[in-house]
Amino acid sequence: MSFAHVGSLGSASAKAAGATLTMNPSGTVPVGDIVVVFAAWDNDTSVNSDTSQFSINLKCEDTQDNVWCQLHSQQGGGTANHTRAAIYVSRLRTQITNADTITLTSMYAAGVAKAMSVEQFSMDPDFTLARSTFFTLAVDNGADPQSIPISGIQNRPHLILHALAAEGPDTDTYTWDSDYTQISGDGTTGGADDSNQHIRGGWRIATLTSDTINVTSDTADRDYIQAVIVLDEAPTPASFPTEPILDNFNRANENPLDNGDWRTDFIASICNTPPGANTPGFLQVISNEVQVDNLGHVDDTGGSWWATPMSCNEVEAFATITTAPSDSSVPQTVPLPATNGIGRGAGAIIHGIPNYAGCRTGIEAKWEQDTRLTVDDVIRFGDSQFFTVLPYVVAYRTIADGVKIGVSKYAYYAYLWMDEGAGWELVMAVNYQSINNGPHYIGLDLLGSETKVDNFGGGDTGCFTPQIYRRVNT
Repeated sequence: MSFAHVGSLGSASAKAAGATLTMNPSGTVPVGDIVVVFAAWDNDTSVNSDTSQFSINLKCEDTQDNVWCQLHSQQGGGTANHTRAAIYVSRLRTQITNADTITLTSMYAAGVAKAMSVEQFSMDPDFTLARSTFFTLAVDNGADPQSIPISGIQNRPHLILHALAAEGPDTDTYTWDSDYTQISGDGTTGGADDSNQHIRGGWRIATLTSDTINVTSDTADRDYIQAVIVLDEAPTPASFPTEPILDNFNRANENPLDNGDWRTDFIASICNTPPGANTPGFLQVISNEVQVDNLGHVDDTGGSWWATPMSCNEVEAFATITTAPSDSSVPQTVPLPATNGIGRGAGAIIHGIPNYAGCRTGIEAKWEQDTRLTVDDVIRFGDSQFFTVLPYVVAYRTIADGVKIGVSKYAYYAYLWMDEGAGWELVMAVNYQSINNGPHYIGLDLLGSETKVDNFGGGDTGCFTPQIYRRVNT
Protein backbone atom coordinates (compact mmCIF):
# COMPACT_ATOMS: atom_id res chain seq x y z
CA MET A 1 0.00 0.00 0.00
CA SER A 2 1.01 3.62 -0.42
CA PHE A 3 0.19 6.66 1.67
CA ALA A 4 -3.37 6.83 3.04
CA HIS A 5 -5.20 9.43 5.09
CA VAL A 6 -6.55 8.05 8.37
CA GLY A 7 -8.25 11.18 9.70
CA SER A 8 -8.01 14.42 11.61
CA LEU A 9 -6.63 14.30 15.15
CA GLY A 10 -8.07 17.68 16.08
CA SER A 11 -6.84 21.24 16.44
CA ALA A 12 -6.13 23.93 19.01
CA SER A 13 -5.68 27.68 19.23
CA ALA A 14 -4.96 30.30 21.86
CA LYS A 15 -4.80 34.05 22.13
CA ALA A 16 -2.65 34.72 25.15
CA ALA A 17 0.99 35.56 25.69
CA GLY A 18 2.97 32.37 26.18
CA ALA A 19 5.51 30.10 24.62
CA THR A 20 3.44 26.91 24.25
CA LEU A 21 0.33 25.54 22.58
CA THR A 22 -0.86 22.07 23.57
CA MET A 23 -3.58 19.68 22.41
CA ASN A 24 -4.70 16.10 22.98
CA PRO A 25 -5.06 13.96 19.84
CA SER A 26 -8.64 12.86 19.34
CA GLY A 27 -7.79 9.18 19.01
CA THR A 28 -5.13 6.49 19.24
CA VAL A 29 -2.32 6.53 16.69
CA PRO A 30 -0.40 3.24 16.36
CA VAL A 31 3.32 2.75 15.91
CA GLY A 32 4.36 3.33 12.31
CA ASP A 33 1.65 5.83 11.42
CA ILE A 34 2.50 9.41 10.47
CA VAL A 35 1.34 12.44 12.43
CA VAL A 36 1.56 15.84 10.72
CA VAL A 37 1.22 19.13 12.60
CA PHE A 38 0.35 22.31 10.68
CA ALA A 39 0.85 25.52 12.66
CA ALA A 40 0.37 29.28 12.48
CA TRP A 41 2.10 31.46 15.06
CA ASP A 42 2.17 35.19 15.61
CA ASN A 43 5.53 36.59 14.62
CA ASP A 44 7.35 36.15 17.84
CA THR A 45 10.40 38.37 17.85
CA SER A 46 10.99 42.09 17.80
CA VAL A 47 14.67 41.54 17.08
CA ASN A 48 14.95 39.16 14.14
CA SER A 49 12.69 39.00 11.10
CA ASP A 50 13.40 35.24 11.07
CA THR A 51 12.61 34.67 7.42
CA SER A 52 14.69 31.51 6.94
CA GLN A 53 12.75 28.31 6.23
CA PHE A 54 15.33 26.57 8.43
CA SER A 55 14.38 28.52 11.55
CA ILE A 56 14.40 26.49 14.74
CA ASN A 57 12.53 28.99 16.88
CA LEU A 58 9.55 26.66 17.18
CA LYS A 59 9.61 22.96 18.02
CA CYS A 60 7.13 20.10 18.31
CA GLU A 61 7.07 17.21 20.79
CA ASP A 62 4.72 14.73 22.45
CA THR A 63 4.53 13.03 25.82
CA GLN A 64 5.70 9.67 24.42
CA ASP A 65 9.07 11.05 23.25
CA ASN A 66 8.55 10.36 19.58
CA VAL A 67 11.04 11.94 17.19
CA TRP A 68 9.57 15.03 15.52
CA CYS A 69 11.12 16.39 12.34
CA GLN A 70 10.66 19.96 11.25
CA LEU A 71 9.95 20.25 7.55
CA HIS A 72 9.33 23.98 7.52
CA SER A 73 9.14 26.90 9.97
CA GLN A 74 9.36 30.45 8.71
CA GLN A 75 7.95 33.89 9.31
CA GLY A 76 6.41 35.75 6.44
CA GLY A 77 8.06 39.13 6.64
CA GLY A 78 9.66 41.84 8.69
CA THR A 79 10.31 42.22 12.35
CA ALA A 80 7.39 41.36 14.66
CA ASN A 81 4.84 41.49 11.85
CA HIS A 82 2.93 39.09 9.65
CA THR A 83 2.72 35.36 10.47
CA ARG A 84 4.69 32.11 10.76
CA ALA A 85 3.82 28.83 9.04
CA ALA A 86 5.27 25.54 10.24
CA ILE A 87 4.96 21.85 9.33
CA TYR A 88 6.18 19.01 11.59
CA VAL A 89 6.05 15.27 11.03
CA SER A 90 6.62 12.19 13.17
CA ARG A 91 6.43 8.56 12.17
CA LEU A 92 5.59 7.16 15.57
CA ARG A 93 7.93 4.77 17.32
CA THR A 94 5.61 4.81 20.37
CA GLN A 95 1.81 4.84 20.25
CA ILE A 96 -0.02 7.97 21.36
CA THR A 97 -3.60 8.21 22.66
CA ASN A 98 -6.00 10.97 23.64
CA ALA A 99 -4.39 10.89 27.09
CA ASP A 100 -1.16 12.20 25.53
CA THR A 101 -0.38 15.73 24.45
CA ILE A 102 1.27 17.27 21.40
CA THR A 103 2.99 20.55 22.24
CA LEU A 104 4.44 23.37 20.20
CA THR A 105 7.04 25.48 22.01
CA SER A 106 8.45 28.81 20.88
CA MET A 107 11.77 30.19 22.06
CA TYR A 108 9.95 33.51 22.47
CA ALA A 109 7.08 34.10 24.90
CA ALA A 110 5.97 37.23 23.04
CA GLY A 111 3.78 35.44 20.48
CA VAL A 112 0.13 35.88 21.42
CA ALA A 113 -2.12 34.35 18.75
CA LYS A 114 -1.32 30.79 17.65
CA ALA A 115 -3.08 27.76 16.16
CA MET A 116 -2.37 24.20 15.06
CA SER A 117 -4.15 21.39 13.25
CA VAL A 118 -3.10 17.73 13.29
CA GLU A 119 -3.66 14.99 10.69
CA GLN A 120 -2.93 11.24 10.69
CA PHE A 121 -1.65 9.21 7.74
CA SER A 122 -0.47 5.64 7.22
CA MET A 123 2.19 4.24 4.87
CA ASP A 124 3.75 0.95 3.84
CA PRO A 125 5.55 -0.43 6.93
CA ASP A 126 8.38 -1.76 4.76
CA PHE A 127 9.31 1.71 3.50
CA THR A 128 10.92 4.77 5.10
CA LEU A 129 9.35 8.22 5.23
CA ALA A 130 11.41 10.57 3.06
CA ARG A 131 11.42 14.21 2.14
CA SER A 132 11.42 14.84 -1.61
CA THR A 133 13.70 17.28 -3.37
CA PHE A 134 10.79 19.68 -3.92
CA PHE A 135 9.96 22.54 -1.57
CA THR A 136 8.45 25.94 -2.09
CA LEU A 137 6.90 28.80 -0.13
CA ALA A 138 4.93 31.90 -0.96
CA VAL A 139 4.65 35.12 1.04
CA ASP A 140 1.84 37.59 0.39
CA ASN A 141 1.41 40.62 2.62
CA GLY A 142 -1.87 42.44 2.19
CA ALA A 143 -2.65 40.50 -0.98
CA ASP A 144 -4.56 37.40 -2.03
CA PRO A 145 -2.65 34.10 -1.61
CA GLN A 146 -0.72 33.37 -4.79
CA SER A 147 -0.90 30.06 -6.64
CA ILE A 148 1.99 27.65 -6.07
CA PRO A 149 3.48 25.50 -8.87
CA ILE A 150 5.01 22.10 -8.12
CA SER A 151 7.52 20.64 -10.58
CA GLY A 152 10.52 18.38 -10.94
CA ILE A 153 9.41 15.49 -8.73
CA GLN A 154 9.66 11.82 -9.63
CA ASN A 155 6.67 10.02 -11.13
CA ARG A 156 5.77 7.99 -8.07
CA PRO A 157 3.22 8.20 -5.21
CA HIS A 158 3.64 11.33 -3.10
CA LEU A 159 2.06 12.79 0.00
CA ILE A 160 1.87 16.53 -0.69
CA LEU A 161 1.40 18.80 2.33
CA HIS A 162 0.25 22.41 1.99
CA ALA A 163 0.15 24.85 4.91
CA LEU A 164 -1.40 28.33 4.80
CA ALA A 165 -0.92 30.59 7.83
CA ALA A 166 -2.67 33.95 8.00
CA GLU A 167 -2.71 37.00 10.22
CA GLY A 168 -6.45 37.30 10.52
CA PRO A 169 -9.47 35.93 12.40
CA ASP A 170 -10.57 32.31 12.17
CA THR A 171 -13.81 33.48 10.55
CA ASP A 172 -11.95 34.10 7.28
CA THR A 173 -13.00 31.75 4.47
CA TYR A 174 -11.32 30.50 1.31
CA THR A 175 -12.07 28.89 -2.02
CA TRP A 176 -9.93 25.79 -1.82
CA ASP A 177 -8.11 23.89 -4.55
CA SER A 178 -10.44 21.01 -5.44
CA ASP A 179 -7.54 18.53 -5.78
CA TYR A 180 -6.55 19.01 -2.14
CA THR A 181 -8.42 17.86 0.94
CA GLN A 182 -8.56 20.57 3.59
CA ILE A 183 -7.23 20.01 7.08
CA SER A 184 -9.54 20.81 9.99
CA GLY A 185 -7.99 24.25 10.59
CA ASP A 186 -8.23 26.49 13.65
CA GLY A 187 -7.55 30.04 14.75
CA THR A 188 -8.34 32.92 17.07
CA THR A 189 -10.92 35.71 16.99
CA GLY A 190 -11.62 38.99 18.75
CA GLY A 191 -10.00 42.41 18.75
CA ALA A 192 -8.36 43.85 15.67
CA ASP A 193 -8.24 41.47 12.72
CA ASP A 194 -4.45 41.52 12.60
CA SER A 195 -4.21 40.50 16.26
CA ASN A 196 -5.34 37.01 15.26
CA GLN A 197 -3.81 33.98 13.59
CA HIS A 198 -5.34 31.01 11.81
CA ILE A 199 -4.00 27.89 10.14
CA ARG A 200 -5.41 26.32 7.01
CA GLY A 201 -3.96 23.73 4.70
CA GLY A 202 -4.51 20.67 2.66
CA TRP A 203 -3.05 17.41 1.48
CA ARG A 204 -3.04 15.30 -1.65
CA ILE A 205 -1.92 11.71 -2.28
CA ALA A 206 -1.14 11.27 -5.96
CA THR A 207 1.34 9.96 -8.50
CA LEU A 208 2.47 12.99 -10.48
CA THR A 209 5.49 15.01 -11.58
CA SER A 210 3.92 18.47 -11.42
CA ASP A 211 0.90 20.28 -10.02
CA THR A 212 -0.42 23.71 -9.05
CA ILE A 213 -2.04 24.65 -5.75
CA ASN A 214 -4.47 27.53 -6.06
CA VAL A 215 -6.29 28.89 -3.00
CA THR A 216 -8.06 32.24 -2.93
CA SER A 217 -9.40 34.27 -0.03
CA ASP A 218 -13.13 35.00 0.15
CA THR A 219 -12.63 37.81 2.65
CA ALA A 220 -10.21 40.71 3.15
CA ASP A 221 -6.63 40.22 2.03
CA ARG A 222 -4.34 39.37 4.93
CA ASP A 223 -0.67 38.67 5.49
CA TYR A 224 -0.12 35.07 4.39
CA ILE A 225 2.69 32.55 4.19
CA GLN A 226 2.24 29.23 2.41
CA ALA A 227 4.55 26.22 2.42
CA VAL A 228 4.44 23.06 0.31
CA ILE A 229 6.32 19.88 1.24
CA VAL A 230 6.42 16.66 -0.80
CA LEU A 231 6.99 13.35 1.00
CA ASP A 232 8.01 10.02 -0.55
CA GLU A 233 8.27 6.39 0.46
CA ALA A 234 11.94 5.38 0.30
CA PRO A 235 13.35 1.83 0.26
CA THR A 236 14.54 0.85 3.72
CA PRO A 237 18.15 -0.34 4.19
CA ALA A 238 18.36 -3.78 5.77
CA SER A 239 20.52 -2.61 8.70
CA PHE A 240 22.93 0.03 9.97
CA PRO A 241 25.83 0.14 10.37
CA THR A 242 27.11 -2.55 8.06
CA GLU A 243 30.72 -1.34 7.90
CA PRO A 244 33.32 -1.47 10.70
CA ILE A 245 34.83 1.19 12.91
CA LEU A 246 37.70 2.67 10.92
CA ASP A 247 39.44 4.64 13.66
CA ASN A 248 39.07 4.33 17.44
CA PHE A 249 41.83 6.94 17.97
CA ASN A 250 43.57 4.74 20.55
CA ARG A 251 47.09 6.08 20.04
CA ALA A 252 49.45 8.80 21.12
CA ASN A 253 48.23 12.36 20.91
CA GLU A 254 48.58 13.87 17.43
CA ASN A 255 47.89 17.25 15.89
CA PRO A 256 46.65 17.35 13.21
CA LEU A 257 44.56 14.19 13.07
CA ASP A 258 46.51 12.04 10.63
CA ASN A 259 47.83 8.53 11.41
CA GLY A 260 48.23 8.08 7.67
CA ASP A 261 44.47 7.59 7.33
CA TRP A 262 43.11 11.15 7.28
CA ARG A 263 43.47 13.94 4.74
CA THR A 264 45.34 16.95 6.10
CA ASP A 265 45.53 19.09 2.97
CA PHE A 266 42.09 20.69 3.31
CA ILE A 267 39.35 21.02 5.88
CA ALA A 268 35.80 19.73 5.94
CA SER A 269 34.66 22.79 7.79
CA ILE A 270 33.10 26.13 7.03
CA CYS A 271 33.65 28.08 3.82
CA ASN A 272 34.15 31.34 5.70
CA THR A 273 37.72 30.39 6.62
CA PRO A 274 39.45 29.35 3.37
CA PRO A 275 42.54 27.41 4.42
CA GLY A 276 44.64 27.54 1.30
CA ALA A 277 46.77 24.57 0.37
CA ASN A 278 48.35 22.26 2.94
CA THR A 279 46.25 23.50 5.84
CA PRO A 280 45.31 20.78 8.36
CA GLY A 281 41.75 19.92 9.19
CA PHE A 282 41.78 21.60 12.60
CA LEU A 283 41.20 18.30 14.42
CA GLN A 284 43.52 16.56 16.87
CA VAL A 285 43.71 13.38 18.94
CA ILE A 286 43.93 13.84 22.71
CA SER A 287 43.53 11.00 25.20
CA ASN A 288 42.20 8.61 22.55
CA GLU A 289 39.44 10.94 21.37
CA VAL A 290 39.08 13.52 18.59
CA GLN A 291 38.43 17.18 19.26
CA VAL A 292 39.01 20.54 17.63
CA ASP A 293 42.63 21.69 17.92
CA ASN A 294 43.68 24.59 20.15
CA LEU A 295 44.89 27.02 17.48
CA GLY A 296 42.03 29.46 17.99
CA HIS A 297 40.18 28.92 14.72
CA VAL A 298 36.91 30.75 14.21
CA ASP A 299 34.28 29.35 16.58
CA ASP A 300 36.36 26.25 17.33
CA THR A 301 35.36 24.56 14.09
CA GLY A 302 37.10 21.59 12.60
CA GLY A 303 36.67 18.73 10.19
CA SER A 304 38.62 16.07 8.33
CA TRP A 305 38.03 13.59 5.55
CA TRP A 306 39.02 9.92 5.62
CA ALA A 307 41.84 9.69 3.10
CA THR A 308 40.54 6.76 1.09
CA PRO A 309 37.77 7.79 -1.31
CA MET A 310 34.71 5.60 -1.60
CA SER A 311 34.34 3.70 -4.85
CA CYS A 312 30.56 3.26 -4.80
CA ASN A 313 27.42 5.37 -4.60
CA GLU A 314 26.13 3.59 -1.50
CA VAL A 315 28.13 4.57 1.57
CA GLU A 316 27.73 5.17 5.29
CA ALA A 317 29.49 7.02 8.10
CA PHE A 318 28.97 7.18 11.84
CA ALA A 319 30.59 8.37 15.07
CA THR A 320 30.06 8.49 18.83
CA ILE A 321 29.88 11.84 20.62
CA THR A 322 31.67 10.90 23.82
CA THR A 323 31.56 14.40 25.33
CA ALA A 324 28.63 16.56 24.34
CA PRO A 325 28.90 20.35 24.42
CA SER A 326 27.59 22.08 27.51
CA ASP A 327 24.66 24.48 27.65
CA SER A 328 27.12 27.28 28.41
CA SER A 329 28.85 26.92 25.04
CA VAL A 330 29.56 30.21 23.34
CA PRO A 331 27.32 30.67 20.29
CA GLN A 332 28.87 30.46 16.86
CA THR A 333 29.87 33.83 15.39
CA VAL A 334 30.58 32.84 11.81
CA PRO A 335 28.28 34.85 9.51
CA LEU A 336 25.86 32.06 8.75
CA PRO A 337 22.16 32.78 8.24
CA ALA A 338 21.25 34.45 11.52
CA THR A 339 18.13 32.41 12.12
CA ASN A 340 19.82 29.03 11.94
CA GLY A 341 21.04 29.12 15.54
CA ILE A 342 23.75 26.59 14.79
CA GLY A 343 25.30 25.32 18.00
CA ARG A 344 28.11 23.18 19.33
CA GLY A 345 28.11 19.56 18.29
CA ALA A 346 29.47 16.94 15.95
CA GLY A 347 28.41 14.94 12.97
CA ALA A 348 29.32 12.61 10.16
CA ILE A 349 29.44 13.52 6.47
CA ILE A 350 29.07 11.31 3.41
CA HIS A 351 29.37 11.91 -0.31
CA GLY A 352 31.49 14.92 0.37
CA ILE A 353 33.60 16.18 -2.49
CA PRO A 354 36.40 18.22 -0.85
CA ASN A 355 37.98 21.19 -2.53
CA TYR A 356 40.73 23.63 -1.77
CA ALA A 357 38.37 26.55 -1.19
CA GLY A 358 37.77 25.13 2.27
CA CYS A 359 34.18 24.10 1.57
CA ARG A 360 32.51 20.78 2.04
CA THR A 361 29.69 19.41 -0.03
CA GLY A 362 27.51 16.40 0.44
CA ILE A 363 25.14 15.15 3.12
CA GLU A 364 25.67 15.65 6.83
CA ALA A 365 23.98 14.50 10.02
CA LYS A 366 25.05 16.69 12.90
CA TRP A 367 23.89 16.48 16.52
CA GLU A 368 23.99 19.94 18.08
CA GLN A 369 23.48 21.68 21.39
CA ASP A 370 21.51 24.55 20.00
CA THR A 371 22.36 28.11 20.99
CA ARG A 372 18.98 29.74 20.45
CA LEU A 373 16.19 27.24 21.09
CA THR A 374 17.37 26.53 24.63
CA VAL A 375 14.45 24.21 25.37
CA ASP A 376 16.00 21.43 23.33
CA ASP A 377 18.80 20.35 21.03
CA VAL A 378 18.60 19.30 17.41
CA ILE A 379 19.89 16.96 14.75
CA ARG A 380 20.43 18.77 11.47
CA PHE A 381 20.26 16.50 8.46
CA GLY A 382 20.71 17.52 4.87
CA ASP A 383 23.04 19.44 2.62
CA SER A 384 26.29 20.11 4.47
CA GLN A 385 26.88 23.52 2.88
CA PHE A 386 25.46 25.34 5.92
CA PHE A 387 22.28 23.28 5.51
CA THR A 388 21.02 25.89 3.06
CA VAL A 389 20.01 23.57 0.24
CA LEU A 390 16.91 21.43 0.44
CA PRO A 391 15.90 18.74 1.15
CA TYR A 392 16.60 19.28 4.80
CA VAL A 393 15.08 18.29 8.14
CA VAL A 394 15.63 19.11 11.79
CA ALA A 395 14.96 16.42 14.38
CA TYR A 396 14.47 17.63 17.95
CA ARG A 397 16.57 15.44 20.24
CA THR A 398 18.71 16.15 23.29
CA ILE A 399 22.43 15.74 22.82
CA ALA A 400 24.19 13.84 25.64
CA ASP A 401 27.45 12.05 26.29
CA GLY A 402 27.55 8.76 24.40
CA VAL A 403 24.94 9.46 21.71
CA LYS A 404 25.74 8.26 18.21
CA ILE A 405 25.00 9.83 14.86
CA GLY A 406 25.07 8.24 11.43
CA VAL A 407 24.21 8.87 7.82
CA SER A 408 23.94 6.49 4.87
CA LYS A 409 23.22 6.69 1.16
CA TYR A 410 21.12 4.04 -0.57
CA ALA A 411 19.65 4.35 -4.05
CA TYR A 412 18.53 7.96 -4.47
CA TYR A 413 18.06 8.59 -0.75
CA ALA A 414 20.16 9.62 2.23
CA TYR A 415 19.17 8.27 5.66
CA LEU A 416 19.50 9.75 9.14
CA TRP A 417 20.38 7.33 11.94
CA MET A 418 20.74 7.91 15.66
CA ASP A 419 21.49 5.82 18.74
CA GLU A 420 20.45 7.25 22.09
CA GLY A 421 21.53 4.15 23.99
CA ALA A 422 18.98 1.56 22.89
CA GLY A 423 20.47 0.79 19.47
CA TRP A 424 20.51 2.42 16.07
CA GLU A 425 17.22 3.92 14.93
CA LEU A 426 16.28 5.11 11.44
CA VAL A 427 14.71 8.56 11.76
CA MET A 428 13.96 9.78 8.24
CA ALA A 429 15.31 9.99 4.71
CA VAL A 430 15.80 12.76 2.16
CA ASN A 431 15.83 12.43 -1.61
CA TYR A 432 19.23 13.23 -3.12
CA GLN A 433 18.74 11.78 -6.58
CA SER A 434 21.42 14.01 -8.10
CA ILE A 435 24.28 12.96 -5.83
CA ASN A 436 25.72 9.95 -7.60
CA ASN A 437 29.04 11.25 -8.87
CA GLY A 438 32.39 10.67 -7.23
CA PRO A 439 34.92 10.26 -5.90
CA HIS A 440 33.14 10.48 -2.57
CA TYR A 441 34.61 10.83 0.90
CA ILE A 442 33.36 10.29 4.42
CA GLY A 443 34.45 12.38 7.36
CA LEU A 444 33.88 14.23 10.62
CA ASP A 445 32.68 17.76 11.36
CA LEU A 446 33.07 19.22 14.88
CA LEU A 447 32.13 22.53 16.43
CA GLY A 448 33.04 23.50 19.99
CA SER A 449 36.26 23.07 21.90
CA GLU A 450 34.65 20.79 24.50
CA THR A 451 33.04 18.41 21.98
CA LYS A 452 34.81 15.04 21.72
CA VAL A 453 34.23 12.16 19.32
CA ASP A 454 35.27 8.51 19.19
CA ASN A 455 34.81 5.38 17.07
CA PHE A 456 34.48 6.80 13.58
CA GLY A 457 33.41 4.23 11.03
CA GLY A 458 31.80 3.61 7.68
CA GLY A 459 32.67 2.85 4.11
CA ASP A 460 31.22 1.49 0.88
CA THR A 461 28.05 -0.55 1.38
CA GLY A 462 27.43 -1.41 -2.27
CA CYS A 463 27.66 -0.08 -5.79
CA PHE A 464 24.32 1.25 -6.92
CA THR A 465 23.30 1.56 -10.55
CA PRO A 466 21.07 4.66 -10.75
CA GLN A 467 17.51 3.88 -11.74
CA ILE A 468 14.01 5.03 -10.94
CA TYR A 469 12.17 3.11 -8.23
CA ARG A 470 8.44 2.97 -8.86
CA ARG A 471 5.86 1.28 -6.65
CA VAL A 472 3.35 -1.01 -8.30
CA ASN A 473 0.22 -1.36 -6.21
CA THR A 474 -1.23 -4.86 -6.19
